[in-house]
Amino acid sequence: METHIFHSIQYYTNKLGSDYKIVSRLWSLLMTIRHEILIMYSVSVADWTTAIIPPLLMAIASVEEDRLNKPFRPIASGLITVEGAKCHLIAFCIIYPIIAYLVGGLSSLILCFMWQVWIVFNETLKLGKNAFYKNLFSAVGMWIQLASCYYIILDTDPSLYELLSNKPCLYKFAIFFFIMTTAQVQDMGDQKGDKLIGRKTLPLLISDNICRWLTVLMLIISLLVVRYISSIFLHDVVKGIIINGLVPYEFVFVEFILITLNLFTCIRLIIYRMPKQDSFTYQICYGGFYCTLCLYYGMCINKHIELKDIVSVY
Repeated sequence: METHIFHSIQYYTNKLGSDYKIVSRLWSLLMTIRHEILIMYSVSVADWTTAIIPPLLMAIASVEEDRLNKPFRPIASGLITVEGAKCHLIAFCIIYPIIAYLVGGLSSLILCFMWQVWIVFNETLKLGKNAFYKNLFSAVGMWIQLASCYYIILDTDPSLYELLSNKPCLYKFAIFFFIMTTAQVQDMGDQKGDKLIGRKTLPLLISDNICRWLTVLMLIISLLVVRYISSIFLHDVVKGIIINGLVPYEFVFVEFILITLNLFTCIRLIIYRMPKQDSFTYQICYGGFYCTLCLYYGMCINKHIELKDIVSVY
C-alpha cells in the first residue's frame, strides 16, 4: 500500500513538474519519521519502564535470545541492522543528557551520566546473566530515576548529603526493596531464551513454580513495606493536610490502584503461566504498579514541599 502511494506521488511529481517535488520529499520525511517511531516502539514496548537506552543496548547484545523471547524487537524483526542499532544507541546517548539538562538542569545531567555509566558497567561485566545483579541493575536504575525526579520537583542543586538524609530517601529505599525482590517478574516469560544463552535468572535457578510463589510473597511484603514507610514519611505531612480526619482523596485513590495492581500481578503469576501471558503480567500489571509507585512518590514529595512552605510562612 505504502509502495503504491509512493509510486503514485512519483508519477504525478514527474508529470506535473518541479512544484510538486516537495510532496515527494515530505512523504519521504514522513516515512523516515514513521520508521524511527517504529524502532523506538519496538525497542521499548516490552521494557517501557526503563525507556530506550537499556533495551536498545540489550537488543544489540542478545539478538539470538530476542528471536525467541522478543521477536518484535527491531533487530530480531529485521526493522534495523546491528550497525544501525549501534548508530541509534550513540545518538540516544548524546540526546539523552541534553534533554536531561534542559529539563532538570545540572542535577539531572549528573544523574543522567550516572545512569549511563551504570548501564555500561552492567553490560561490560555481563552482570545481567546473574539473577541477583540483574535485579540490582533495575533497582539502582530506579533509584537514579527517582533521585532525578526529586531534584526536578525541588528545583535545587545536587547534594549527596541532602539526597541521602532527607525524608523522601526512606521512600526510595522502599521502592528499591520492591524492585530488588520482585524484578524477576520480567524473566518469567523469557525462560526459553535465557536458557539458550546461559543466563541464570531466578526462575531457572529455583524452578518456575517456586519462583512464582516466592515472587508473590515478596510482592505482598513489598506492598506492606511501601505502605508502612509511606505512612511514616507522610506522618508530618498528613497532620498538615488532613481534612475532617481523612487523608485527601487523591492519596486514597492512588493507594487503591496500588493494591489492585499488586493483587492482579499476584493472581496472574499463579494462574497465567504462558510466555505471552507473563509478558502481559510484566508490562501492564507489574509495570503499572511500578509507575503508580513513582507517581505516589512524586505526590508525597509535593505535599512534603507544600507543608514545609506553610511551616516557613508561620
